[in-house]
Amino acid sequence: MIIVDTDADAVDDIKKAIKIFQYDCEAVIYSSGKKCLNDLTSNKVHEAIVVGLKLSDMSGFELVKQIREDYDIPIIFVSHDKDIKLLEKALDSGANSYIIKPFNKNIFAASLKAIIRRREWESQFNKE
Repeated sequence: MIIVDTDADAVDDIKKAIKIFQYDCEAVIYSSGKKCLNDLTSNKVHEAIVVGLKLSDMSGFELVKQIREDYDIPIIFVSHDKDIKLLEKALDSGANSYIIKPFNKNIFAASLKAIIRRREWESQFNKE
């Protein structure tokens, strides 16, 4: 699991939610989109990526667009912003979900689990 966000409080909440979802899941934390992209090119396997809108070196939208050029990994945007236009932009850029901070950790964990489960189903269906 990769978390890319500059909001330390949100990162802590996301890590707690991940523990609810999967106790043995290791979260790799970045504030930089470039470091996240470098991690993806290292061939490590990650179940999902959680992205904040504001990163230290690029926008979350830009990061998601670059990820989608080469990878089919579940992506969840997290933001304090409730603007519907940003929600639309996030989903149009390639995110699978958009969760507004602060969030309920159990709901976040359930959303994460559903997105990963859907990806596994699609992978199995495409193999047949």
